[in-house]
Amino acid sequence: MDTLGAGGSMWEVFIGAAVALVSGFGGAWLQAQSSKQLLATQLADAENAREEAYAREDHTRFAEQKRAAYASLMSNWSNLDYRRAEADEAVAAAAELPEPDPLDGGALSQARDLHAEAARLSEEVHRMLEAVIAAMETVLLLAPSEVRDALPESSAPEAARSAFLKAARLDLGIPD
Repeated sequence: MDTLGAGGSMWEVFIGAAVALVSGFGGAWLQAQSSKQLLATQLADAENAREEAYAREDHTRFAEQKRAAYASLMSNWSNLDYRRAEADEAVAAAAELPEPDPLDGGALSQARDLHAEAARLSEEVHRMLEAVIAAMETVLLLAPSEVRDALPESSAPEAARSAFLKAARLDLGIPD
C-alpha cells in the first residue's frame, strides 16, 4: 500500500520536508545573526568615526582664540619687560637726583618732571602687569594642561618663558 508509488514512503517525504524547513529556518537565522553582527560592526565604526571627529573638533574648536591669547600674553610680557626697564631707569634717575635748591625754578621743574615721568612709567608698568595677568587668565581658561603647566609666573624673566612658548606652539601645531 504504497501511496507514493514506486519505492517511496511517506516518512521520506516528511523527513525531506522537515530537513528543508529546518534548513530554511536555520539559514534565515544564520543570515539574521550575520546581519546583526554586520550592523553592530557598522555601528561601532560609526561611533569611532564620530569620537575621532569630536576629538579633532575639540582640539581645533578654540584654536583662533588660543592663538590670540598666546600672542597677547607674549606681546604683553615683552611690553612689560620694556616698560619695566624704562620705569626702573626713571626711578633710579629720580632717586639719584640731588635735592634741588628751592630758589632754583629750573632745577625744581626738572626734578618735578623727572619724578612725574617715573610715576607715569610706574603706573604704565602696573597697567601692563594687569594686561599680562588678564592674558594669563585667558590662557588658563583655553589652554590644555600641558600649556597651563608650562606657564611661568607673571613676573618671570623672558628666558623662563621659553617652555611656555614651546608648549603653546605645540598646542597650535606650529613646528619648532
